[in-house]
Amino acid sequence: MALVAHRAERETRAVRLELLADDLAGRFSDRINRQIMLLMSAHSFLAANQDNLSRPAFRSYVSGIGLEIRFDSLESIGYARRINRGDEELAAADIASYYDLAPTIRPDTEQLWRTPVVLAEPHNDKTENMLGSDMFADETLRQAMRQAMMSSEARATSPVPLTLLGDRMPAQGVFVFIPLEKAVGEADDPISQVSGFVFGLLRIADLHQNVLERSTDLEVELKSVDAGFDETKPLFQTSGYDSEEIAGIKPAERTVQVAGRRWKLFVRPTPEMAESHIYFGSYTIAGVSLILALALAVAAHAQLRVISTAHALNLFTARSMQEKDLMLQEMQHRIKNSISRILAMARQTAAGSDTIEEFSQSFVARLQAMANAQDLLVSSRWNEADLEEHISIELRQVFGEKLEQAKLSGPPVKLNEERAQALGLTFHELATNALKYGGMSEKSGDLSVTWRLEGEGQHRMLVLDWNENAGGDVRPPEGEGFGTKLMDANIRGRLGGTIERRYDNDGLKVNIRIPMPAQREKDRKRPAGA
Repeated sequence: MALVAHRAERETRAVRLELLADDLAGRFSDRINRQIMLLMSAHSFLAANQDNLSRPAFRSYVSGIGLEIRFDSLESIGYARRINRGDEELAAADIASYYDLAPTIRPDTEQLWRTPVVLAEPHNDKTENMLGSDMFADETLRQAMRQAMMSSEARATSPVPLTLLGDRMPAQGVFVFIPLEKAVGEADDPISQVSGFVFGLLRIADLHQNVLERSTDLEVELKSVDAGFDETKPLFQTSGYDSEEIAGIKPAERTVQVAGRRWKLFVRPTPEMAESHIYFGSYTIAGVSLILALALAVAAHAQLRVISTAHALNLFTARSMQEKDLMLQEMQHRIKNSISRILAMARQTAAGSDTIEEFSQSFVARLQAMANAQDLLVSSRWNEADLEEHISIELRQVFGEKLEQAKLSGPPVKLNEERAQALGLTFHELATNALKYGGMSEKSGDLSVTWRLEGEGQHRMLVLDWNENAGGDVRPPEGEGFGTKLMDANIRGRLGGTIERRYDNDGLKVNIRIPMPAQREKDRKRPAGA
């Protein structure tokens, strides 16, 4: 009986460790995917502007993202231009025009072509050391670049010492490369078609520490290795990690995908976690024959707990695998959709802009509108975004101190991802036009936004009225700009609704109607992506 009870408790601790390992691996995957998605966004920006690339526009774009605040483990984003050996003066001229510097292209190499860094932001002493450094000269970086060219996807390197690019700290990092193809023309081989590489530098220690600091409820020790590298050299290891078993519990192992590479995570319990679950009754049973009946009851109960836990774990594992597959498919779909929208928005904004400064301001503002919608959805774990909060964020971003002139009223309304992103861009365009040309351009002007729900069930509609009071005659524009097309595409094309504009004597009136079919209760409880 004592042996049965002891085994039951040990298996219960092992099951708990497996669940904690799943949680930790999920947090790693989520953070890494966010970093790679950011690099894809920068790739879209550079692809749309490579014929007229300027450092002020790229610096403004990186600054608008908030790299150091939201993505603190991603140290820098840059661009390495591909040139043939002997054409080093082309890259040197780029660096001189972007940064007013004259670094040498280094190191010397026998490779037929080179990839010196010509852009790296945010600009500081570390990124300045990168300028002129030929990444293709290093064998580890070169291997990742070739893999990226052959797959046309993001590819990461094995861990490299950061002293490679002039960092004096004994730390390790991972470079992620995305090939940038030429805007026009075709070539017989993928190398000639590539004009350069967008890259990001991930600090391995910072990535792990950020995940662990935001996971204070995990009573575990962690070690990670690169499965395609030397597994005897850990990428990261907490100070209390010990490969020996504690209380008979083996470390749990999980695998995380990092841009084409596999990282293995080894998770083991802390001594406090193991000691907090020791079952002392199993040791008492062996020496106390007078409480044999109680021992039998405890052992039977423990065995039932094992069976129940094993059954629950099987069900949980099956559901987790199904949900993970669905979430991965949904994430891939969302990433592709987001990249397509960013590319389309970049091209349309560039077509309607006369200067690079005008393009940069308009594009970053519209990208920020999409980011605001994403932030609301992420804070609610991708469930729903509040309509009033969504409108307030967009108006505060555009109006600033003038926000007190705007009046918002309406019942609580929750938006899914599609409606949140489409309405976010629409609110941004309406607010920008109101500040420049409409009611909010005058001190006496004001704005009111009201909304209501009409109909029932599958015929329910969200009706939103945007009313500007300009204090004078407002005339309709002479032509249809990109902002108007963008609003029509979002409301009519993406959401299947209607939008009507009326220019009265006192200001612009906009009426928006969007289908909002009521969701059944059982559908509300389904996980994201189901």
